[in-house]
Amino acid sequence: MTKADIVEQLIHRTGMARSAAMEAVDNIVAIIADNLSKGESIFLRGLGTFDVRTTKEKIGRNINKGEAVTIPAHKTVKLVLSKKIKDALK
Repeated sequence: MTKADIVEQLIHRTGMARSAAMEAVDNIVAIIADNLSKGESIFLRGLGTFDVRTTKEKIGRNINKGEAVTIPAHKTVKLVLSKKIKDALK
């Protein structure tokens, strides 16, 4: 599913204008990105929790050359799904 698909479903479910639906989706994505960049977690009831995690530095492999490379520590986002969605996936 793409952003355009989400906008189309939002239009279908709410009757919003296309420009308003696109703006709403863009604003939601921007709010989530801003808060995650600050290191805050986001809890959306019925969906799950977005958490910012820090990974440790590790050794990886360059597939083309086969040599070891160091992958620096970095931040990543983990989504823990709600029980409702987990049950729906079963």
